[in-house]
Amino acid sequence: MGLEAWVRGVIADAVDLPRRMTVAEWAGEYRRVSAESGSRFPGKWRHDRTPHLIEIMEAMSADDPCEDVWIMKSAQVGVSEAMLNAWGADVHLDPGPCMYVLPNKAEAEKFNRIKLQPFIDSTPEIAGLIMPESVKGQTGSTNNFKKYPGGFLIIGQAHASATLNMATIKRLYNDEVTDWPLEAGERGCPLEQAVARTTTYEGGGAKRVSGSTPGIDGHCRMQAGWESSDKRRLYTPCPECGQHFVLAPEQLRWQSDTQPHGAYFECPANGCVIEREALYAMMNAYGGRLWICTYEDAQDPEGNPAPPPILSPEEFKRWRKRDGRGRSKGFHVWQAQSLIATWDGIVASLVNAKEPRQRKKHRQQVEGLPYVEKGEAPDSEKLYLGREARMLPTVPREMPVLTGALDVQGNRLEWAVYAWGPGMRSALVDFDVIEGETDTWKPWLAFDAVIERRFPIEGVSDHPGLKVARWALDAGHRAQRVYEFARRRGGSLYGRLQPIMGGNEDAKLAQRAPILSAARPVKYDWEGKPVKQGVDRRDLGTWPLKVMLYEGLRQTLAGPDDTGRWPEASIRFGEKCALEFFEQITAEALVTEADRSGRQRLKWVPRRARNEQLDLWCYARAMAEMLELPTMSDRWWRAEAKRLGMAGGTRQPDLFGHAVAAGREASGEGASLPTPEAAPESAGGSGEAGAPPVARQRRADGRPPAAAPSPGDDYLGDMSGFWGD
Repeated sequence: MGLEAWVRGVIADAVDLPRRMTVAEWAGEYRRVSAESGSRFPGKWRHDRTPHLIEIMEAMSADDPCEDVWIMKSAQVGVSEAMLNAWGADVHLDPGPCMYVLPNKAEAEKFNRIKLQPFIDSTPEIAGLIMPESVKGQTGSTNNFKKYPGGFLIIGQAHASATLNMATIKRLYNDEVTDWPLEAGERGCPLEQAVARTTTYEGGGAKRVSGSTPGIDGHCRMQAGWESSDKRRLYTPCPECGQHFVLAPEQLRWQSDTQPHGAYFECPANGCVIEREALYAMMNAYGGRLWICTYEDAQDPEGNPAPPPILSPEEFKRWRKRDGRGRSKGFHVWQAQSLIATWDGIVASLVNAKEPRQRKKHRQQVEGLPYVEKGEAPDSEKLYLGREARMLPTVPREMPVLTGALDVQGNRLEWAVYAWGPGMRSALVDFDVIEGETDTWKPWLAFDAVIERRFPIEGVSDHPGLKVARWALDAGHRAQRVYEFARRRGGSLYGRLQPIMGGNEDAKLAQRAPILSAARPVKYDWEGKPVKQGVDRRDLGTWPLKVMLYEGLRQTLAGPDDTGRWPEASIRFGEKCALEFFEQITAEALVTEADRSGRQRLKWVPRRARNEQLDLWCYARAMAEMLELPTMSDRWWRAEAKRLGMAGGTRQPDLFGHAVAAGREASGEGASLPTPEAAPESAGGSGEAGAPPVARQRRADGRPPAAAPSPGDDYLGDMSGFWGD
């Protein structure tokens, strides 16, 4: 559109100004949903498809006196679309300076491409007002700046403080504030920076809307905003008995753990069965006006109490009149209250949430609730008393994959091997300490023998035993020696040794760190010379790993059920483990501390001097992640155990393609230096015990596996150079 056409359009709109409208009224009359946005329902906006958004949009309206609106939500419930409607009403009815802030540059670019620009293009009343990118030499609109008569929209980035400090803003839209960093540009909290832009308009039309899935309980901006608000919840009527209540996750029921789940809700008032087909009528009752303020008035608990969980129709109408007494407006909505999501889909997410990080994702993304990070250390004495009678070393018969971990100290090497099975259950197979200065060859020679050990299967005497599929080598100490040892044994690509480094638990994004980073090439010096063909290292997300460990230990304390089946994610230990072992594996705790600026932050702190066993489990679990074990089905686990002959009676061929002297294995002695051996036929080895096929066929860098080196290749090298000190 050229300048002349744009000016004519603006003048034409000025002749026939639209009447004052709420955001909901504006959306119902003018909003068109673009097919390019990915919506299932392109075309004219219909409130009956999203009735839960009507009052939320009214709170965003210019005529509503509240300045702050907080929406704690699950994913995919339409809140971002409601915020776009609010901005559209601003542009059309009451233009002014606006800002829409997203977590980072990538999210900002995606927002403009798949939401904002399709919104503009599909809504003629808005498209005619946005200035084109080039207006005869004048600065017009860009991807992150939209200009229109009377105002503009800045698309800001929470990670870039420069985008938060360049203008005075009247209307501020904050999207996914949970994913924003704690600080931006060394200028402090990005949310505080953005809010400061609205100071000029406070008491004169300022509006700040924040919508996000919540984060960690007690350490979440979204939760803090919600707690300070009037806490509005949806009281939907039961289609059977007519009582009003809030659909809550604990009321969800289902008939089967497999699809179709047959999901339904149980009415807390009278036990009525509520089918998904009834949700449309429930949500559209009273025109979708079902929100009630549920805050507790600490100053007047008797005269202004929170509403009860169940309301009769008459009580519902009375409680609807309760106001927020000057509080900001807050809304909580989750997927069960959305006509877009399915209840069977919610059940599927819940059933598949077998690990802490999956449960965390379900609670935040599906239920729209903060996740309670349980970092309190389980009781070490109870864990000690709850040991299995199983003797070590043994591998439980239903756990066909072994991963190992090595912790490097100045005067010793400590190692542990864990077995893994369905539901990410794990069991300690064996552990030991190898004494000796680790800058000399002796402890490494002993560990080299451990690498080639086979561990016996419980109750299967004629089985050759399993080798460890993948070892994690701690490179936090004696790093050069760790890298060289791993390189000469084939590294992580052709061998089974993966150098790792623990993450920084005080890092700002530690809670959201991946369990295992991508492979990173490492350069180092050996004997005064740079090593050109080094090894890959991976960094660990120690925060989520420790949360997983403590969740597993809590499951361990729960013990097996009546059939002898242990809970998912539980960790089993044998009689070899003394009390000191359990004191080490519970040696840290997650506590809340105030930083220098007074903000409350979670932090892992040591409770005891030694924590090697805690680290070793985390390292072994990271190797299970590298082998993609959490993605394997129960069927795969059973098939793998059967393939390896762990049911008993059948001896398997060599499980790794390595020739190992039976006498040396039986004695456990490492007196003779093992000769470098050929790698398996493909990266990881087609005969590699317990390594999932998908992991065996994939290089760390994502490329197809290269041909394996022959025994004489220089890549594997001669170990004599390593021991020659």
